[in-house]
Amino acid sequence: MVQFIESELVLLKKEIDEMWTLVYNQLGRAGEAVLTLDRELAQQVLVRERRVNAFELKIDSDIEDIIALYNPVAIDLRFVLAMLKINTNLERLGDFAEGIARFALNCKEPILASGLVKELRLEEMINQVSAMLELAKRALQEESQELATAVFAKDNLLDEINANATAVLADYIGKHPESALSCLNLVSVFRKLERSGDHITNIAEEIVFFIDAKVLNKLLKDNNLEFHDLFSCGTYVYLWKDHPLADQAEITMEELKEYPCLSFDQGSNNSFFLAEEVLSTYEYKRIIKANDRATMLNLMVGLNGYTLCSGIICEELNGSDYRAVPLHAEENMMIGYISRKGMSISALGQQYLEEIRKYKELVL
Repeated sequence: MVQFIESELVLLKKEIDEMWTLVYNQLGRAGEAVLTLDRELAQQVLVRERRVNAFELKIDSDIEDIIALYNPVAIDLRFVLAMLKINTNLERLGDFAEGIARFALNCKEPILASGLVKELRLEEMINQVSAMLELAKRALQEESQELATAVFAKDNLLDEINANATAVLADYIGKHPESALSCLNLVSVFRKLERSGDHITNIAEEIVFFIDAKVLNKLLKDNNLEFHDLFSCGTYVYLWKDHPLADQAEITMEELKEYPCLSFDQGSNNSFFLAEEVLSTYEYKRIIKANDRATMLNLMVGLNGYTLCSGIICEELNGSDYRAVPLHAEENMMIGYISRKGMSISALGQQYLEEIRKYKELVL
C-alpha cells in the first residue's frame, strides 16, 4: 500500500507541475498581449483557458481518488491537501490570465502610449507576477521554506503599483478624454494582476504548510518521538475583554490589521520551522515579540494587542479579563501531544489529556 500511494503522490506532483507550466505560460502570453495589444496572442490565451479548466478538474478527480482509495494520513495527507489548494489557486490564475487577455481583444486603441505604460509600471507588474509564480514553483520543487516565504515580500510591490495606477490613469484621462474607456478597462488589468499576487501568496502558504509537516515529521523521527492527535479545532483571537473587537461573534484578519499582533519569542531557542502561534507566515502590519507571558497580557490591555490561539484558555491562570473570539479563517489546528515511542503515559499525564479532551466540544 505504501509503495502504491507513493507512486500516486509522485504522479500528482507531476500533474501539478504541468498545470503550473500551463498557467505560467498563460499569464506570460496575456501580459505580452496587453503590452503589445496583440489580439491574435490574446485569442490564444482564451482558447487555452479551456485546457486549464479541464486540467483542474482532472487533478481534483485524481485527488479525490487518492483520498478515497489510500486514505492518506500525516505528511501524505498534508501533501494531498496542499496540492488540492494549489490546484484551485492555479485555476484562478488561469481565469485572471483570460480576463487580462480580453482587455487586448476589446481595446479600441491601436497601441498603448509608451509613456503611460512606463508611468503605470505595467510591464514591471507583469514581470513581478511571473517572477513570484516561478519562485513559488522552485520552492515546491526544492521543498524550500526560505523560497516560499520570499514570495510574500514580493507581493508588496504589486500592491504598491496597483495603488498608484488609479491616480495615474485619472490624470491621463483628463489630458486624453478620447482614451477614457480604454483607461477604465485598464484598471481591471491592474486589479487582476494584484489579485494574481494574492493567489500566488496563497500557493506559497500551502507550500509552507506542507514543508512544516515534513520538517516536523523528520524531527520526531530523528528523536524517536511520535505525535498523537486529539482533535481538530478552529483558530481564535485571544484579547482583552474591553478590546474594541471583543464583543464580536467572529473577527476577520482585515479587522485586526490596525492592532498589534503579539508573538511569543523563544530567543536563541527559536526555530525557523516552528512557531508558537498559527499563521506565523502571515504578513502582519504590526507585530510585537515578547519572551514572557505576563508582558503579552499587559500589552493586550495597554495596546489592544492580540494573539492567536486554540480557544482553550484557563481563567485560573490568566484571570477573567481576557476572552477568545473565533477568527474567520479556513485554517484549522490539530491539537495533540508528543510522546517517546514505546513509552506509556503516566497517570498524571492521562488526567491532563482527559482535561484537554473536555474542551473538544467548546472549540469545534
